[in-house]
Amino acid sequence: ITGFSRDGIRAKNGPEDIIYLDSVDLNANCGWGVRSAGIVRVNMDTVTANPGQLSEINENGIGEGCSGGGILAFAGEVYAANVWIEDNNGPGIATLDGVNIMSCDISNNLGDGIYIHTGGVEVYYNKDASDEPVEISNNFGHGVSASGACGDDEAGCMGFSSLHGLSVSGNSGWGLKVGGGLSISYATTYLPRRSTFFGNGFGQGCRVAVDGAMDADFHYEAGPCSGGGIMQWGDGIATIYSSAIYDNAGPGILAHGHMVGGGLQVTGNGADGIRTETGGIHIRNIDLEGYEAKFSHNAGHGLASMGVTDIEIEMPAG
Repeated sequence: ITGFSRDGIRAKNGPEDIIYLDSVDLNANCGWGVRSAGIVRVNMDTVTANPGQLSEINENGIGEGCSGGGILAFAGEVYAANVWIEDNNGPGIATLDGVNIMSCDISNNLGDGIYIHTGGVEVYYNKDASDEPVEISNNFGHGVSASGACGDDEAGCMGFSSLHGLSVSGNSGWGLKVGGGLSISYATTYLPRRSTFFGNGFGQGCRVAVDGAMDADFHYEAGPCSGGGIMQWGDGIATIYSSAIYDNAGPGILAHGHMVGGGLQVTGNGADGIRTETGGIHIRNIDLEGYEAKFSHNAGHGLASMGVTDIEIEMPAG
């Protein structure tokens, strides 16, 4: 589905209606690759990937009078596995409610890699894809920008959750900028692949969403921005394990509330390695080979808790 003067696919369906796409190429359309009011599933009919399915959603929204990105689900959510979403003239994925992904490459888009208006991101382990991680890199915005909100009557949802390694690098703003809770693995869960967050925040600007309603005419514009590795804001706890967070322009990890982690290597960042604004910091000793803690060569403090709570570091026995 290539070269159309508007969107590659546009569906005026309801929020609970589903578009199923398997092994599709949606490239070089003047609008969005996919624009839908409902749920978009690409190579992912259930919670697992459809075997042998690969898709590309690239280079959309480019040209005179054109505007658009990869996938827009302005009243629904997106499920995607084994999809390359690259070089679009807007966000790679933009949704109202949430994004569920595995083994995707979301790179070089002129906007956020992933933008979620009220929900969050879940990253799944894809056992059928040779352990390929999710890669979110070199986007002209934040790698992931998610509010983590559930709606008007609820709060404290997860802005980001991953039980598999991912690589987030070279984005103009923050690697992750999420509200609500943040969870990358757990101390009792072995990650098949370590997560890495590096080289984020060095962009001269970003193209980010304009505040307002999420609708079919979703709008984004260029402006100044700054960033670092991971930023968690609002209610919730930042839980981060088995990750290397290094060489970002700003802080390695900036959390509003409490931060819990282990097996972290936080090095060479342009500000504090880990900073919490109101909560404490608890670095746990976990016995996973190759995941030892390391905090070094950050331009600010190694660990900084700005609230009235404690910093607790568990050291190995002996």
